[in-house]
Amino acid sequence: GDGGMGGWTREPTTHPLHPLPNPLPKPVPDQQPLNSAQTQQKPTTHPLHPLPNPLPNPLPNPLPEPVPYRQPFNAAAIRFEGLQREWSYLWANNQITIHQDSFVEWSQQTDALAIALNQLATDPSTTNLLSAKATLSSFRSQFYKWMQQQTLRQPYQVQVWHYRLATIERFLNYGERTMLRQYAETNQ
Repeated sequence: GDGGMGGWTREPTTHPLHPLPNPLPKPVPDQQPLNSAQTQQKPTTHPLHPLPNPLPNPLPNPLPEPVPYRQPFNAAAIRFEGLQREWSYLWANNQITIHQDSFVEWSQQTDALAIALNQLATDPSTTNLLSAKATLSSFRSQFYKWMQQQTLRQPYQVQVWHYRLATIERFLNYGERTMLRQYAETNQ
């Protein structure tokens, strides 16, 4: 169990993350996620290359992902949607630990970022771009605070999520450069 995680409560009936549209596959009872003791028993050749993820691909992406260099804003929205699905799956299976004081704020900010990214993907305007970038920047700056307890349990997993958020930010920056270039070309 998760004894010793003091302060963490789980209230699945009231948590604000949106339920997934499709039923999730039930985990096989004899398959247990890797715990830190199991991970340490098999050292790897490099600290950034751990054992395979305990969730090899639990939630296939229902939509094909757009090519990031062609549709960077759509790619950013879909990548973040993938993170949301992963977090929802882990929450539903008691595999994510967030302090009760952080959970509400984290889930509200997760929803706000999803909305901002989807608005940008739907209507790639300067206003929506600035809103999405500001929301993402705020989210990233608070991410480790929200994930403090999860970092104690799964530091590599939290680091990977942080890198995925950085990739989304790179998509927005690339899309911004592309937008500015297109604007300059049409106004010559």
